[in-house]
Amino acid sequence: SWEQLVGVIFSRHDVLAMEVQMAPTGSTGFQSLLAFATASLEGLDFVSATSNAHLSQPLARVTNILMASLLKHTKDVIASGALYQGVSAGTLDVASCHKFFTVLVNCLSKPADKIVRQYLYGSLIFYLLHAKVTKTPELPSIILEKYEDLDEKFHLSSLQQFDGVHEILDQGNMSIMQQQASRLVQAFFQDIVDGVYFTKALALHALSMLVAADPLGTILQEVLSCGVIVTLARDLGASVPAALGALGGGHVAAAAGSGGGGMHMHMQPALPGRDLYIFKGILTLFLEIACSKEGCLVLASSGVIRCLASSKLVEAALDSTAVPVDAHGGVAQLREISTLTLQILLALCVGLPESRDVAVHVREFLERHSKTLFGCLNKSCLPMAGLVMSTLSNLFRQSGTSSGHSAALDPFFVAQCRGHIVSLAWDLLPPTAARDAVVQMRENATGHLGPAVADQAMAQCHDACRSLMDITISCTECLKTMADQEDEALDKIGKDLLDRSLLCSHETLLELQEVKHQVCSYLENGNGIGRLAKVEKLHNMCKVVTGNTLSILQSAGFLDTKSDKVMAIMNDINDDA
Repeated sequence: SWEQLVGVIFSRHDVLAMEVQMAPTGSTGFQSLLAFATASLEGLDFVSATSNAHLSQPLARVTNILMASLLKHTKDVIASGALYQGVSAGTLDVASCHKFFTVLVNCLSKPADKIVRQYLYGSLIFYLLHAKVTKTPELPSIILEKYEDLDEKFHLSSLQQFDGVHEILDQGNMSIMQQQASRLVQAFFQDIVDGVYFTKALALHALSMLVAADPLGTILQEVLSCGVIVTLARDLGASVPAALGALGGGHVAAAAGSGGGGMHMHMQPALPGRDLYIFKGILTLFLEIACSKEGCLVLASSGVIRCLASSKLVEAALDSTAVPVDAHGGVAQLREISTLTLQILLALCVGLPESRDVAVHVREFLERHSKTLFGCLNKSCLPMAGLVMSTLSNLFRQSGTSSGHSAALDPFFVAQCRGHIVSLAWDLLPPTAARDAVVQMRENATGHLGPAVADQAMAQCHDACRSLMDITISCTECLKTMADQEDEALDKIGKDLLDRSLLCSHETLLELQEVKHQVCSYLENGNGIGRLAKVEKLHNMCKVVTGNTLSILQSAGFLDTKSDKVMAIMNDINDDA
C-alpha cells in the first residue's frame, strides 16, 4: 500500500535520495516532501466525506511521516551549512508551505476520529517548527520519545535571514489562520475538553504554538472568548495524579505499524505520566496567553494564581528541586512544571503591574510555598532562583509606586524577603561567576574552533552567564528598592562588597564588548548572526547590573560621581557601540 511504501522510505528519515539542489530551477527535497504531504491531506479531506472513510487513518499517518521527515531534512540541511548562503524562495518554497497549511487547517477544523486528529496535530507541530513561525519552536517531550534523533533544543533560527522570505511565509500563515480562526479554535477546544489524554496533550501544545504564531492576536481572541481558560483553570485543581509518589514510573509507549515512523503514541493508562503531560500542556498555553495584557486579565480573573497555589501537583513540582533527576523523567517533568508555574506568576506581575489583586495572590503563593522557594535562593538553584527573585523584584518595585501595592506586602513578608535577599546578594556578589563565563565565551569566539563547535561552546557559556545575569539583575533591583527606601537591612551588604561588585560588573561589560567585536569579525556566510544576538543581549543585561550597582552606591551615599573611575564606568554604560 501507499502507506507502507512511504513508511519504509521515510521511517528512518533517510534523505540521501533527496539532496537539495540549490540551482534556481531545481526541485528541492522540501518541495518534494511538502507535495507528497499535501496530496495525502487532500486525499484525507476527500475520503472523509465518502464511504472510504476507513482510509483516513492511513492517509493521516502518511502525512505525519512526511512532515517528520521534512523537519529532519531541514535540520540535516542546516547542519551541513547548505543554507548559510541565504534563504531563497526556492529553498523554503513559500507557495508549497501555504498550500499545505491551508489544507491542514481545513482538515483540523473538521471532526475526525481521535487517531486521525493525533496525526494531524503532530503534522501541525512539525510544520510550525519547519516554517519557524512560532516563538518557542521545541518539540513536546511525548513526541521526542518517538523521534529521539530530533534535538529538543533545536531551533531554526539559522534560517532567519534578511531576504524577507520568512516575512512572506509568516504573513501567509497568519492570513490562513485568521480565515479559519473560529472553527479551528472550537475544534481544539473540543479535543481539549473531551479528547482522550494524548489527543488533549497534543491539542494543548499545538494551540500554544498557534497563539505564538499569530502576532495579530486573532487566535488569541478566539481562545479568550471560547471559555477554555476557565475550564482549564478548573482542571488545575483537579489534575492530581493518583500516584504522586510513583512519578518516576510513567513513560510513553510508541506504537508503530508496518513501516514505522508514524506518531500513533499512547501512554500507559494506569501511570501518572499522562497527568504531568496534560498539566504541563495547560501551563504552556497559559504562559503563551500571558504574553498579552488581555490574556493576563483573563487568567487573573479566572483565579489561575490561586488554583496554582493550592495545587498538590504544583507543590510536588516545587519540592522536586531537592530531588535528584530520576531515570524515568518523572522528576524532570515536575521541574518543568515548577518552572512554568513561576514563569506564569512573573508574567502576570509584569503584565498587570497596577493590579493589587494580582500582587496579593502572588504574595500568597510565595508565602504558601516559602520554605521551598526561599530555600532555593542561591546560584546553585538556577533558573528557579532567578524566577523567584524576578517576581520578588517586581513586587518590591510595585510596592514603591502610587498604586497602593504596599498593602499587598505585609511587614512580616517584607522582613522575611529582606533577609533572603541580603543572603543571596552575598552569594552572588561580586558577579565573578558571570565574568568567568564571559571570559570563556571570549576564548571560544576567537575563531580557532569550527563553526559548529564554536556555537556549541558559546551556547553553553551563554546559558550559564544568562542565568547568572538574570538573578543578579533581580537581586540588585531589590537592593536598589531597599536603598531608595533607606532600608537598614542594606547595611548588612556594606560598601566594600558593592565597590567590588561594581568593578567586577564593569570588567564583565568590557569583556562582552570584546566578544561582540570578535563575533562581528566572523559573520561570513551568516554563521555568527545567532551568536551576535546572544552576546548583545548579555551586554545589555550587564549594563543593567552595572547601572543598578551604581544606583545602590549612590542612594547609600557611597558613590563619588565626580571620580574618574565612576565617570569611565558611566560612559561605558551609555556607550552603544
